[in-house]
Amino acid sequence: MTTIDIPPDQGRSWWLRDALALPEFAGDACPPLAVDTTADVVILGGGYTGMWTAWFLKELDPGVDVVLLEQDICGGGPSGRNGGFVDSFWGDLTLLCERYGDDAALRLCRAGEDSVRAIGAFCAEQGFDAWYRADGELSAASSTPQIGAWADAIITADRLGLDHLDVLAPAEVRAKVGSPVLRGGVYSRYGATLHPARLARGLRNALLAKGVRIFEGTPVSRFGSGSPAIAETHRGTVTAGAGVLAMNAWAQHWKRFKRAITVRGSYIVLTAPAPDKLEEIGWTNGMGLADYRAALHYVRTPAGKRSSDNGAILDKDF
Repeated sequence: MTTIDIPPDQGRSWWLRDALALPEFAGDACPPLAVDTTADVVILGGGYTGMWTAWFLKELDPGVDVVLLEQDICGGGPSGRNGGFVDSFWGDLTLLCERYGDDAALRLCRAGEDSVRAIGAFCAEQGFDAWYRADGELSAASSTPQIGAWADAIITADRLGLDHLDVLAPAEVRAKVGSPVLRGGVYSRYGATLHPARLARGLRNALLAKGVRIFEGTPVSRFGSGSPAIAETHRGTVTAGAGVLAMNAWAQHWKRFKRAITVRGSYIVLTAPAPDKLEEIGWTNGMGLADYRAALHYVRTPAGKRSSDNGAILDKDF
């Protein structure tokens, strides 16, 4: 039997360890809340949802006083350890049309398309390298039963007069990623990949520069969502005019949400650097790849500045 050496659990994702090793992403320390304070808005959660909420509040009103409470460090949860795909909603267009109607579905998908570009623009404007690559995304069949799984998406796009998807024959798919497993699929130019933890930490530092008060290592023990909103922690309380719950799956631990939230997870595998192999199969850009199985596999390359950075990342959702 062949054995392999399994590296020890280092407590943080590879993404987050990489980001925190760089001063420009580690940033200044944000100590825990240790006093009672007031604010216009208190946000619970220092992932993408909470931090983007704080960012746009400051964009709308630079004078608004925002306090953000995070039990770990900003980006310490799923925002710092996901697959790093930047997706629009075009892949869900058929479902969205069925559920909300054509007009609402199109507005949502176009907003998602705009967000793909906006995230890249944000990184550029803030002057940090999050490995953003807007090279589109490929959805391909990796087995015979998956062939044609994109038919509904193509029929819906044709009905609405859209051209956001290109149907590819197996040879065309393999010209983008030279894997013998792939058997045709669709390509969308509205997609990107990036370094998720660098985005999270870069966003955190941009918020500090905007005057957002961030308290890390500050779990909230009790939250009252009335007027005012009151967030109680072990060492201090925030009383605010409004509160935002941005805890994602962590809210499942609160009794009020247990019956409303179903938590899913995914496993991620990072290979050793393999630039020669990626060059051999022609996958040298930042394009994301996913298949059509029920528990989908989605794969991307890190696509850092140096070709020697490039291994592959496999994420399995279940």
